[in-house]
Amino acid sequence: MTLVKCPNGHYYDSSRFGNNCPHCGMSGAASIGADQTTVPLNIPDAPQPANEVTEPLTVSQPVVSQPANVTAPTVSDDDRTLPVTADMLDGMVEKPAPVVGWLVCTDGVNKGTDYRLHQGRNFIGRSPEMDVCILGDNTVSRSSHAIVVYDPRSNVYLAQPGSSKELFYVNDKLVLNPVELKTMDLLNIGDTKLMFVPLCGEQFHW
Repeated sequence: MTLVKCPNGHYYDSSRFGNNCPHCGMSGAASIGADQTTVPLNIPDAPQPANEVTEPLTVSQPVVSQPANVTAPTVSDDDRTLPVTADMLDGMVEKPAPVVGWLVCTDGVNKGTDYRLHQGRNFIGRSPEMDVCILGDNTVSRSSHAIVVYDPRSNVYLAQPGSSKELFYVNDKLVLNPVELKTMDLLNIGDTKLMFVPLCGEQFHW
């Protein structure tokens, strides 16, 4: 590179542009010093970094955090809806005692009403706690006016007084001690008449 100065004071490389200044267009190199000699100016090329290693540009991906210890829900046998079968109901629902006969009201405020009898003792009175509850007849004692018994061993029905002080009758006869009941016998308890209808007998019993 040979650096010269034009008349306007611009320096330029005469080896590339000759005598014409690329900056102002003036021709002819101005004198540099008394003898108008050109002064070579050696400008080294820009240094290149040694051992430069170009690394590939990488783009980091966002990391999505996952909750720890997350597992798919499991369904156990206890959580499933299961059908209710007859065998399952046997242990869940209390079965009523099998019927062994009936008392049917033939006269009184409950005329036409039937009452179930079960084996053992059946207490008769106005209280809802009684086995045979006669509602609406205030002449009937509230608790245990009379008792009807079915003995499955001997297959016999009996009627006997309860703990009440009131009296009752079977076929219009006063009952002070247990008496055996027969089909269609009538029990007079207060103003209510009850007809006895047995289910168990010689042909059938539980």
